[in-house]
Parts: sequence; C-alpha cells; structure tokens
Amino acid sequence: MKKVLLYVLISIIVFTSCKAEKKELTPLTLGDFEISTDKITHNEPFTITYHGDDPEMESFYHQLKDYNAYAYDINFTNKKAVLTIPDSISAIAFTFKVNGEFDSNEGKGYLLKVHDINGNTVSGNNSTIANYPLTHGYSYGLIGSGSQLIEALEKDFEAFPEFKKKNELSYLYILRTYDQAKMKIAAEEKIKELEAKEDLDENDYSILLQTYELIGKPKLADSIKKMVIRKFPDGKIKIENLTSEFYNTQDVVKKEQLFKQIQAKTNGGFNFGISALAIAYYEAGNMDAFHTYVDLIESPFEKASFFNTIVNQALSAGKNVDGFISNIAKQSVELTKGGMLSSGYQKQLSLTENENEEKFNQKHDAFLETYINISLKQGNLKEAIKHQELLIRDGYNLYLNDKYIEYLMADNQFKLVTDKAPEFLTKGTGTDQMLVAFKKAYKHVNPNGNLKEAVANIENKYAEKELEYLKKTMLNEDAPDFTLKNLDGKEVTMASLKGKTVILDFWATWCGPCKASFPGMQKLIEKYKDNENIVFVFINTLDSGFKTYEDRVKTVTNYMVKKKFNFNNLFDTMDEDTKSFDLASKYNINSIPTKIVIAPNGKVKFKSLGGGAGQDNALITKMDLMIRLANP
Repeated sequence: MKKVLLYVLISIIVFTSCKAEKKELTPLTLGDFEISTDKITHNEPFTITYHGDDPEMESFYHQLKDYNAYAYDINFTNKKAVLTIPDSISAIAFTFKVNGEFDSNEGKGYLLKVHDINGNTVSGNNSTIANYPLTHGYSYGLIGSGSQLIEALEKDFEAFPEFKKKNELSYLYILRTYDQAKMKIAAEEKIKELEAKEDLDENDYSILLQTYELIGKPKLADSIKKMVIRKFPDGKIKIENLTSEFYNTQDVVKKEQLFKQIQAKTNGGFNFGISALAIAYYEAGNMDAFHTYVDLIESPFEKASFFNTIVNQALSAGKNVDGFISNIAKQSVELTKGGMLSSGYQKQLSLTENENEEKFNQKHDAFLETYINISLKQGNLKEAIKHQELLIRDGYNLYLNDKYIEYLMADNQFKLVTDKAPEFLTKGTGTDQMLVAFKKAYKHVNPNGNLKEAVANIENKYAEKELEYLKKTMLNEDAPDFTLKNLDGKEVTMASLKGKTVILDFWATWCGPCKASFPGMQKLIEKYKDNENIVFVFINTLDSGFKTYEDRVKTVTNYMVKKKFNFNNLFDTMDEDTKSFDLASKYNINSIPTKIVIAPNGKVKFKSLGGGAGQDNALITKMDLMIRLANP
C-alpha cells in the first residue's frame, strides 16, 4: 500500500512539474500584426494575427538558411494564420504590404531568429539576418549594412566553428566588397593555413586558387588550377574549365565535342549547354543539328525562351521574319499559354507563389509582345489585335491598353474602340491620346451623336470612382517637419507652410515616370496660381548619383529651365552613413513618384504613388479631388 501511495505521489509531482514547465507564450507585435510568441522554435506552430483593416493587405515570409531565402505566402483565415518553421532554418523575415506600401519598419524589417527544440539559436542566424536586407530585403525597403554583416559573420564564426569552415570563402568575398584591407589580411591568413596543410583535397585547392584570385595573383591561381586538373581529372575544377572553354569557343564542332565531354563527366547534367549548342548550329546554318538539339530541351518554357531569343536577335538585325522566325515566335506563345505549371517553369525559391506567377506572366507577355511585333511587320493587324487582347489581361497597363486601341483604330474597328476605350478611361488606365482616339471613333460610329456628353460621361465616371477610392484611403497623420534648401540655396520649412494646402511631389532626375507627370503638374500649378493657400513643392530625393551637391543642383536647375517648369524645388538631404534620404525616410517614401497632400491643419491626407506619361487629364482630376477633400 505504501508503494502505491508513493507511486501516486511521484506521479502527482511529475505531472505538476510538467505543468509548471509548460511554456508561457509572450506575444510579439510587428506593425499591424501580432505573433503569438517572441521565440520561434523549430516545428512548433505559432499564430500570426492581422489587426488592420486593409482588405487588400498582402503578406509573406522568407525562411532563411545561410544565404538562401525560401519564400512562402501567408494565407489568413479570419485575420489569422498558423505557421510552422522546419528544422535547419535559422531565421525568418516577415514582409507586409498594407495600403499599397511595404512596411519596412523604418528600414529594419521584421526579422526573427529561430531556435531549435532545446531553445538554442541555430548556427549562422546573426549573419543570416544581417545578410537578408542586402540580398533580398532591399526590395521591400529594408536597409542593410556591410559592416554589420561582417560583424555578424565574425560573431557566428566564433560561436559555430562548423559554420566558419563552411562559409570562410563567402566571408572573403564579402570583405572584398565592404573592407578590402581586412580582406587581404584574412586571405593571407587563409593561404598560410592551407599551404601548411599536408594533404589538400580538391575543395581546399578550390579555396586556395579563388583566394589567390581575390588578392590579385591570377598567375598563382592559374598554376594551381592546372595542377588540380591533372590531379583530379574528373573533378569539379576540370568540369568548370571545360564549361568555360565550351562557352568561349566559336568552333561549333569543338563546342559539340566539349559538350559531350561535360555530359559524360556530369552524368548528363549539363543541360544548360543544349540551347547554347543549338544556337551555335543555327548561326552556322546547320538546321538539322539545330532541331536535333532543340528537341533535347525538355521544358516547354525553356524552349519558348530559347525561341524568343532567336526571334529578338532576328528583329534587332533587321532580318526577314517570314517563315521560320514567325513560326518559332508563335511557338513561344503556344508553348507557354497553358500557365506556369504546364509550361515547366522553374520557380525561384526566394519568390512566393504569387511572385513566381507574376514573373512567369511577365515572360509569357514578352513572348506575346514579340509575336505581336512579328505580326505587325507582316501587316497582319488582326493577328496582332487578337494577341494584344490576351496581353492586356486585367486592363491596368496604360501602354498595352493604348497599343490595343491604336491597333483597333488602324484596323478601322471604330465600334470596338467606342466600347473598350471608355472601360479603360473610367478606370484611369487610359491616356489622353486614347481619349483623342475615342473622339475620332465616336464620330465614325455616331456622326450625329452628342460627343461632348459622351466625353463628359467618361470623365464623370472616372471622377466618381476616384472620389470613392480617395475617401476610403484618406489619412490623418502628422506631417513631419523639414528644413530644406531650394534652387537658390534658401531654406524652406514645413512649419512656414502651415495653414496652407501643401502638395509635396517626391521625384529624382533618373525617374522617368516622375518627369513624365511634370507636364500635368505644371498645368495644376497654372490652374491654382491665383490661390495663395495652395502650394506645390517638389522634393528632389533618392538622387545619390552625383559627385557633389552642387552638381545635383546644377542638373536640376538646367532641367527645369530646359523644360520651362517653374517648380518650387527643394533638395532632400542624405545621411552619409546609411545613404538614405532624410525627408523620404520621414515620409516613408520607398518608391517614386509619390505625391503627398497635406491639409492646412498640418495633417497628411493623401499619399499617392505612381504616375506616367500621357495622363495629364487623369492626374489633374485626381489632384483636384485630393485638394478638395483636404479642404472640407
């Protein structure tokens, strides 16, 4: 009986202890999101919750391992999603796009270390996190630092010897980019270490010759390479040498011999060489050999890409596009029309499913555009129109929509123009030139119709749609203050403009869409020139390609004079350490052109991204509405 009581007592103690050891989760806030724990652990599910109200919010995350990033979409149900991180992943990076903008967390992003089941951090997570903004995160507004990456690598090397052994060469290449003096010291130490080693394997020799190349000793590297090729005739360096020779030789017979050698040494793994050999035979005029190798390209997408390359070369060279060229251009379209999966498209692991789909569509659209150009060269307008209809997809690309209407006009399909052009124009995805085409087509279709009323109907529908959207996206944020110099070197402050409606237009000299919107902005300035309570201010920013500030001012001044724009232009200041621009950072400007509308009470009411050529009417309507809403 005593034994039974003792067993029960032990069971209670063990149960109580287990209960006491149960992890208490501490939620972590990431902008508008919250995850259920601040400590991510391998194979332990956690919940992420969205607390915002943007119905078009987008989110995904990267699982990070060494220098690789594997992307996954986050699929929310009732604003919640459950994620699980597998073994070997050392960190994760969340990316959120809310109200049309990436939340960069002031350039820091949302990067979290991952722990193993024992609660230990995974090897290499410091450098993995420091590397991400430099290699992937910059696309989403993250700001990286080479010195921070070096520091993180050295920290990981000290903590994880195996990680150091695996990444020493990468470390040298990173030092070459960010700290060459340190790279030379580290490289010399590595060379001494390897030269002192009695028996080097091929990997050791590979590191040694690359290190010699890094410190500018190519002759030593070449001598090592020759010796390694003799010592390891079927090794990696021998194959790399053959591959280099394969791509460099112009002799098609020798190229084929090299191809067969590499295939033999890699067990048929040199598929990249197939298309290079096929095009070599095409250029040599041996079409039988060309087709033999084209038939070896298994992926429909790769074959389509190959054909498209040949077609574009023919177009650039002004060659006859009838027959063979026209045929393979059409094949490129047919091979990929079934979509990403059926086309054998190889996804990029660093991209999400949606991003891969978008990238595939861009490629397929390029094939369509090439075939459309061929059709136009052949005078086959109807074929061009048929494929342009496929190309415009959802109708949000101004250029493609414009071309579609242009082709319809050239083919005298005026009725279709009067049907399609209003669809684009009322969505804001048509240009001023499209409106001109609509007017011409309308006169053909309705010679006695009321054109003025038809145009007004289009303009009113666009304004109604835009007004509805602007009301939904209206902001109420404090406008950050600034003190910036204008073209004359005089300081202008945001505080001095309080009490007025201020429109800030962020732009750069390299930004085509920014400058394309300037004619419309000039018209707005003229329209409001007598209203002293409405001020337009142009902020030159993200313009780091100048040697001196004076060069930047001179370039902007000359451009304004040449184009006859009387803009009140200010120059954003740049942080020399981070290379970020101060006012752009304050207003969270990640892309340009961006127009900010500030109400007289100093509150930011609108942040409008994008712009382009030929949309003066739409731009003026939109700006008018924003100015009106900022002044209730």
